[in-house]
Amino acid sequence: MNTPFKKDIDKVRDAARQKFNAIEDDSNSGISIGSLLLGVALGAIGGLLFAPKKGEEFQKDIAEGWDKFAGKAQEWSGEAGEQINEAASTVRNRVSSAASDLKQKVNNGVENLDLEGKWNTMKGKVKQAYSHLTDEDLTYVEGKGEELLGRLQQKTGKGRDELVKWLNTL
Repeated sequence: MNTPFKKDIDKVRDAARQKFNAIEDDSNSGISIGSLLLGVALGAIGGLLFAPKKGEEFQKDIAEGWDKFAGKAQEWSGEAGEQINEAASTVRNRVSSAASDLKQKVNNGVENLDLEGKWNTMKGKVKQAYSHLTDEDLTYVEGKGEELLGRLQQKTGKGRDELVKWLNTL
């Protein structure tokens, strides 16, 4: 930059560098902060006095730069929003698939539990094994095998799969 004030700008820059270096070397933090503030003030004054552009031009450049930044930020946020939506959709699909798989496994377990027509015989054997169970605990309504399994799990402390396997052996 070749301006008539180049030497003056260089002097201000050198003075600011000297102050900054003095701040680094100085162990007294009160003096360091004061020196830092003095350097900042000198740099700001030098920049304003020797600015190569007029105030209006400088303000226009700042406004244009801000507009470019705001446009980029908006573009980036839009891209980030799209990526977040894609990730959320992927998670939603995976959770839905896992829930369907789990539901199918639960339903298969109930279907694998063959209670139809045999429950009265099985009920006596269950009562022998777990004498604390009441008739209400052992009530089976057709199509509500899951409810029966839930009551048996609660009363016996056994897991669902364990109960299904055991009941199928009776």
